[in-house]
Amino acid sequence: MRVLIIDDEKDCLDDLIGALKPTNYDFDIETNPLVSFERFKENPYDVVISDVGMKELNGIELLKKIKEFDKNVRVIIMTAYGDLETAK
Repeated sequence: MRVLIIDDEKDCLDDLIGALKPTNYDFDIETNPLVSFERFKENPYDVVISDVGMKELNGIELLKKIKEFDKNVRVIIMTAYGDLETAK
């Protein structure tokens, strides 16, 4: 399974990578959401894990673009902002 992880915070990426290492998934990381979309288009992934709050393009907008490109990709959204509007 190929997984793309996107977060502009290096500490968050490090924590997530540490948690995923035992799974033996093939994963790549990206800190720039715009670059990550281009990367996804070139070589699609099975799962995309993305932060919501990023500067260049927020995670919701990024995942909408990814879903337009590949409707079957599974997405996981993570955020430090636990409000109801973000969850909707």
